[in-house]
Amino acid sequence: MDQGRTANEVEKSLKKQQAIANDILAREERFKLLTSMCADLCNEKYHESDKIRVRERDIIERWTHLLNLLEQRRKALMGLNDLMSLLRDIDTLASELKQLEPAVRNRDVGKHLLGVEDLLGKHELVEAQVNAQGTWLTNVSNQANIYIRSKGEQYDVLQRKLDDVTAQYYS
Repeated sequence: MDQGRTANEVEKSLKKQQAIANDILAREERFKLLTSMCADLCNEKYHESDKIRVRERDIIERWTHLLNLLEQRRKALMGLNDLMSLLRDIDTLASELKQLEPAVRNRDVGKHLLGVEDLLGKHELVEAQVNAQGTWLTNVSNQANIYIRSKGEQYDVLQRKLDDVTAQYYS
């Protein structure tokens, strides 16, 4: 089943999954009632109690299997959502670093005192932005490394992009 290729598609899949889960979990009371009814019939020594018990076990087994599948799908979607979020953060960080690059590589030192003071002010702003990006990179790297260590879906793509943005930051 396709879970989505973009962050928006994954978010839509998550919402759909939540709706399905809500629909399924709303029926849980019916299964509890079924178990209770089965126990009552067996306690009353109903003549078909063995068949009823077997049928009840089969139904509860299917219900449990459905709940397990639902949980597996939820975990897969959450992992994919985490991946998309990390990739989006890395892409945004790379874009912002690319925008800062001309200001960082600027070799203009000014020709007079006012020009130098203006450049010093700009330099302080750029330095603050670069430091903020460094903090963000550290946070994203920590989150990405947790995801990568868990060998989540497409962890190799995440590792490559993380390596690229880290190299971009330190270059």
